Amino acid sequence: MQRLSIIALMALTAGPVLAGGPIEVAPEAPVAAAPAAPVHNWAGFFVGGQLGNINASNDFVLDAPAGAFNLNMDASGLEGGVYGGYDWQGAGQLVYGFDAEYNWADADGSDDLVQTGAPTATFTTYVNATAALRGRVGYAMDRTLLYATAGFAWIDYNISESVPGDDGVSTDYTENGWTLGAGIEQAFDGGWSGRIDYRFSDFGTIVQDQLSSQWDLTTSEVRIGLAKRF
Repeated sequence: MQRLSIIALMALTAGPVLAGGPIEVAPEAPVAAAPAAPVHNWAGFFVGGQLGNINASNDFVLDAPAGAFNLNMDASGLEGGVYGGYDWQGAGQLVYGFDAEYNWADADGSDDLVQTGAPTATFTTYVNATAALRGRVGYAMDRTLLYATAGFAWIDYNISESVPGDDGVSTDYTENGWTLGAGIEQAFDGGWSGRIDYRFSDFGTIVQDQLSSQWDLTTSEVRIGLAKRF
């Protein structure tokens, strides 16, 4: 009799649970995701200074009475200057803009004209200044920007001819040409950015009747720059 009473009590207790079905467990509240780190935007003006090295290749051909002479007057040295420009950036990682620069240079190179077994004259190339106006397009990886450039180049240089026992001849030249380049730029806190920039420029073939000569002039420039962005 006592056993039947226990069984009946258990049936009465389980009845409401079986009638209502399984008890549902409330889902856990979703965990809020951490806010995404802001992506750097490259749009805006920038102005800065740079310092680097310039190499000027001067393939010089002199037409002398004894024939044509090929001289290697490649110049190399330091340069420093200023640059500035503006960049645009859309919703993606494409960055495009323009860049203008002017540099003061201290580069020179010379070669001797040898006739009848002895030097009869020395020709020297001096590079005084360079400048460029370039368009640029880049790919931004947050604070790092890889870019390529192309545009117009300008150079101010001098060619001198010195003869033993004579003051010689010195002539200044300015030439226009085209330029291509590439670089990498890194953004820092406070609106600053640093870059490493390479630029190759070609000024074509220059013909000079005064020196009875012609030459092909190209330059390669590698610079480190620091700019303020606005």
